[in-house]
Amino acid sequence: MQMNLHTSNGLSSGLTNRFALLFVITVMLAFVFVALPGVMAVSVSATIKVGNAPDGVAVDTANNRAYVTDNTDNNLTIINTSTNAPMLNLTVGNAPDAVAVNPSTGMVYVADSSDNNVTVVNAATNKQVVNISVGSTPAAVLVNPTSGMVYVANSGGDTVSVISGTLNKVVANITVGNGPDGLALNPKSNTLYVADGTDNNVAVVSLASNTRTANITTGDDPVALAFDSNGTTLYAVDQTDNNVTIINAATNTATKNITVGNGPDSISISIGSNDILVADATDGNVTIISGTTNNQIQNVTVGTSPAALAYDSVSGSTYVANSGSNTVSVIPGTPVTIITTTTSSSSSSSSSSSISVVTSSSSSTSTTIPEFPAAEIGLAAVVAGVVALAYAFSRRTASHRA
Repeated sequence: MQMNLHTSNGLSSGLTNRFALLFVITVMLAFVFVALPGVMAVSVSATIKVGNAPDGVAVDTANNRAYVTDNTDNNLTIINTSTNAPMLNLTVGNAPDAVAVNPSTGMVYVADSSDNNVTVVNAATNKQVVNISVGSTPAAVLVNPTSGMVYVANSGGDTVSVISGTLNKVVANITVGNGPDGLALNPKSNTLYVADGTDNNVAVVSLASNTRTANITTGDDPVALAFDSNGTTLYAVDQTDNNVTIINAATNTATKNITVGNGPDSISISIGSNDILVADATDGNVTIISGTTNNQIQNVTVGTSPAALAYDSVSGSTYVANSGSNTVSVIPGTPVTIITTTTSSSSSSSSSSSISVVTSSSSSTSTTIPEFPAAEIGLAAVVAGVVALAYAFSRRTASHRA
């Protein structure tokens, strides 16, 4: 009789241990599946061979095209974003450094840094329309999707040239700080922001009067700018400091710095996932930052010396021009499904009209990336599971010995 009781207790203990073990394994697998997107969230889905030293990229979502400036080849590579295959090379000016697209008119604007002009290309015919003289060493170009005006940052002339998209000529020159190298537009406030790399600040320009109204202090050598989808937060890439300065657009004040990789050179916003992507030229990767938490999510390895980024809202992909490896990397992401704005549905390098992202140097199945340290939680769950498993087997061994 005592033996039967012992057997019953052993059976009960074994069932309890098995139930506990099953529960732990279930929880462990659940955490692993949650952690998996954080560990394997994004990797390059395609690598496209282009010309030499690609230094700028812009996406035309209306026509499924990406335009890449090949700096040392003096041409423009056109990519079909539906197939991610090169379609055509067009000769432009000398040392093209940046590119922007006006999807409403089908005009492509290329900043030729050595020629001090902007080459205008008709996207329908793939032919040059006109060359427009601007200031010294144009380094960034941006299209206002509302007015059709084109803004060119002249890094050697410390000015921004304003081009009429209708007249194809410069109608104003705006004096800004030293070494302007990046542009961003807030259509809601009709305000242009200019990264003055030499001055370590961002100039605020009223487009109503084409005058500078304020300066915002940033880190060292700001080279690129981008707005969030709401037009309330501006991100400035500080190349020498290896960080991103967050700016409150309502007060024009810097609020926080985010550390990124080495030699950051460009920035873009993935509107579908509300992520910020920064090209770290020295590291050969792209840092992905959550727009919700302003924390790093992941680093994606791309080509050598990534110099420019452009987001495609149709596919959700971000196109990365790698100036050192003569390639364009495609990083998959989340597409924009609904755009509820009153202006055009795309801008120079982003497909949301609420923002305008700089397009100069100097977006498999999309994955939702968790906004918490899922990888760490998953690893902790695995460790806990192993400990529980060892404990369960030790109890089982002890029970058999008894």
